[in-house]
Amino acid sequence: MKYEVKPDITRTTIGWISVLSCVLGMYFCDLALKPGSPAWVVDALVWCTVVFFGSYLLWSLMRAQDDNI
Repeated sequence: MKYEVKPDITRTTIGWISVLSCVLGMYFCDLALKPGSPAWVVDALVWCTVVFFGSYLLWSLMRAQDDNI
């Protein structure tokens, strides 16, 4: 019997969502610290932070589940 490793598309997608939300959050953080920034930037920063931590937690749980096989 030959063992094959197949990529998990769901875990990969959630990982990329986490990375993208982190990068966008850093951009919005930089933009929010500049004087005269619009008020929506802070809301976008909060949402990026929530999405990052939620997707990172889900991704970590999926990796832990794979390790316990």
